[in-house]
Amino acid sequence: GAEPFEIEAVVPNLFISLDRSCSMDAKPGALPATKWKIAVDALVKMTTDFNGKIRWGLAMFPDTVTPSCAQGAAAIPVGNGNESAIQTLLTNALQKSDPNFPDGPCVTNIDTAMEQASLEPALADKTRPSYVLLITDGNQAGCSLAGGDAGTTQIIQTLFANGVPTFVIGFGAGIDPNQMNIFADAGGVPNNDPTIHYYKADDQVSLDAALATIGGKVASCSFQLQGTPPDPNELYVFFDKLSVPRDTSHQNGWDYDPATNTLTFYGQQCQDLKDGKVGKVD
Repeated sequence: GAEPFEIEAVVPNLFISLDRSCSMDAKPGALPATKWKIAVDALVKMTTDFNGKIRWGLAMFPDTVTPSCAQGAAAIPVGNGNESAIQTLLTNALQKSDPNFPDGPCVTNIDTAMEQASLEPALADKTRPSYVLLITDGNQAGCSLAGGDAGTTQIIQTLFANGVPTFVIGFGAGIDPNQMNIFADAGGVPNNDPTIHYYKADDQVSLDAALATIGGKVASCSFQLQGTPPDPNELYVFFDKLSVPRDTSHQNGWDYDPATNTLTFYGQQCQDLKDGKVGKVD
């Protein structure tokens, strides 16, 4: 008398707000590559590694619009299958002749960049998780259209209150650690470090590692049921034909949300899904 239900993974949204201020064209320490080259390579790797597992969007700041402290439309709005478009746009921006190459305007408008992120329509979709990723190598400078650091903090707090956490990466030695900590705490998903709450990156290896960690946290452990169980108390879940326990405390196992008709896995079961250790979910 068992009734099977078809399920579909709920792919989360991630809107990337990337610093392209003039300082990104500098080299961190004695490294041969510029911060811009390192960031582009890292994001190309991230979108490749999590291909199909995240709905991507991308904007860069400062924008190429006038006035220089304002942000226009996102370069790539959040959507399915944006990996190739993002990789092409960023790779092209490695050329000095490209409009997105970090050679001006020489301002750092984190506040209007986060304001732009907060207005991304896809982040209002309550049927899937949504996140923002802020990557910057410096402090707010030359701009305050959206309130400077205080405005940025408020925007990030409002995003989190609306169910959209913000990951913060401070790239290089030019950032203000205290301010980055404030942004990271406001975003609701700080790094697991007692003193450095943002994700700290100084080179290719550390930036790749930070993005891999963030990608793993964003990748979904939720599945949409294609039918509605007549009795949720009689719902059973299996990984490769082995029963998975229900856990309403959301520590280790699965739980069902009747409001959204979704199954979500937690703890080791979620990690096993992200690591590709599960062949089939029933």
